[in-house]
Amino acid sequence: RKVVQTKLTPPAIEAVVGYNRGEPSLKLAAGEIKCPKRFQEFSSDYRDMVGRINENNVMDFAELKLLGLEHHYEIHTLLNAGLEKNSLKDSPADIYKVMKVDVNRRLASGVHGRMLTRAIRKIGKRDRDRVVVKATNATLSQLLKAEGFDVDAVSLDKMDIKDPNSDKDPLGSSALRRLFLKTDNDLDGEYLGEITKMLFEETEATTGSAVELRLSIYGRKKEEWGKLGKWAARNKVYSHINRWIIQIPRFYDHYKKSKDIASFQDMLDNIFMPLFEVSIDPSSDPDLHAFLLQTVAFDSVDDESKPEGPLQPIPPSGWTSDENPPYAYYSYYMHAHIAVLNSLRAKQGLNTFSFRPHCGESGDVNHLVCAFLHADGVIHGINLSSSPVLQYLFYLTQIGCSVSPLSNNNLFLNYFDNPFHTLFKRGLNVTLSTDDPLQFHSTEEPLIEEYSIASQMWQLSETDMYEIARNSVLQSGFARDRKRVWLGENYEQHGSDGNDFTKSKIPDARVSFRWECFQDELDEVSACANQEFAISGLKAASALPSVILQTRTAQLAK
Repeated sequence: RKVVQTKLTPPAIEAVVGYNRGEPSLKLAAGEIKCPKRFQEFSSDYRDMVGRINENNVMDFAELKLLGLEHHYEIHTLLNAGLEKNSLKDSPADIYKVMKVDVNRRLASGVHGRMLTRAIRKIGKRDRDRVVVKATNATLSQLLKAEGFDVDAVSLDKMDIKDPNSDKDPLGSSALRRLFLKTDNDLDGEYLGEITKMLFEETEATTGSAVELRLSIYGRKKEEWGKLGKWAARNKVYSHINRWIIQIPRFYDHYKKSKDIASFQDMLDNIFMPLFEVSIDPSSDPDLHAFLLQTVAFDSVDDESKPEGPLQPIPPSGWTSDENPPYAYYSYYMHAHIAVLNSLRAKQGLNTFSFRPHCGESGDVNHLVCAFLHADGVIHGINLSSSPVLQYLFYLTQIGCSVSPLSNNNLFLNYFDNPFHTLFKRGLNVTLSTDDPLQFHSTEEPLIEEYSIASQMWQLSETDMYEIARNSVLQSGFARDRKRVWLGENYEQHGSDGNDFTKSKIPDARVSFRWECFQDELDEVSACANQEFAISGLKAASALPSVILQTRTAQLAK
């Protein structure tokens, strides 16, 4: 197996972390790194956008623009389907070989069922008499027997892994889940490390696949990061086909009630202070430093449909109630800390992190307003179908959406009602991912299963599939040099200039069509607003809904 070479450790620098009403900053010898946006500014922008996206004439305008984009796609495919199909005839590649990245897969349920049962049988026979629970001195065979398992007859049916609502999922037993699928247990996560390497070996042997696996940091204690770094180093869970994403569950209320923390600031300190410390002085924790070099993004997770209170101007140190802060509050303070941390790491010559939260899967559509203001991409985003204004803004900014229709089908939304295909036709930056293969997939190649079912359900062409695959690479956190290998040397250029057909398998006609439509939309909005919006500046333009409102009449006339 290829071993990922880490960068050299940079020397420590003088830096002090400070807070102004919960907004982080760093004092360096060369100056100060401040939070890019104050909470008060964010709160004002957030409330303004929430109001704008619900104005009838703004929604009418956005809906017309989105329908226009969808009709453009349908006309293009009607006129060019033959051309696109003929251009693929001499290509030796197919969806199995074209590069795809599963940008949303939780490690705890990231293996398919057959691999997990195979691993449990192997480990169960090998370590039958090993003590695995120190409190009771129970051996592995005793634990399996107590949980009703026969090591020689472990099966998927016995493990209840298809019940996503079970409080014991995904193994039908909380004790076995902790032993086999957790990094922090009496064996220091040894078995999960072994299973992870099995997953890496299988993925490495599969042409055209890479993955970004999610691990949890909870914010209950500062020691969580050090333990995770040691787990990764001890088990050597690094691979050239994987990058790590850290998911932060929004569980403040649980930790407050259990008295693990006294305020929301304590949770933020437990999550981010170890990262500031190891970025200031990487030699202070070499294992964590090495792990962060292979980490590309942060995620914020929990059930979005839970009731939540209004956004309040309370600093994190003052949030001491047992009530969980609203989604927007979490979003702002996570983004603020990641932004300051990224500035520090960039000064140190280290890799930086994107913010790709679970967002728009269920619950309040206003969560997607936070994503528009803060996120580099979102996981799911299917609630965009409820807001034409946000959907159009996501198109203009090309914020990536990683959609998992099979997961959505089991939890929140019937497959036939999933808006993925509509979003794709309109030109939004969408791709497919698996989320939890152990629970929602039946084959040994869950990502291929996701693509295959989508192809059948929505009659996707080969070109459609390749475009979706390319979007996954672009959304991923893999380095530019890796993306050049997968997509071509000029992949960052626009239109057909950036398309290497030998790598992407997307005909130039499709790439040119997408770019021309996108450029036309930007030109029209800019012309009607009588000002230019640079592509890189669009995402920060929180006034864009207001511009659309003011120019609607002129736009329709044009």
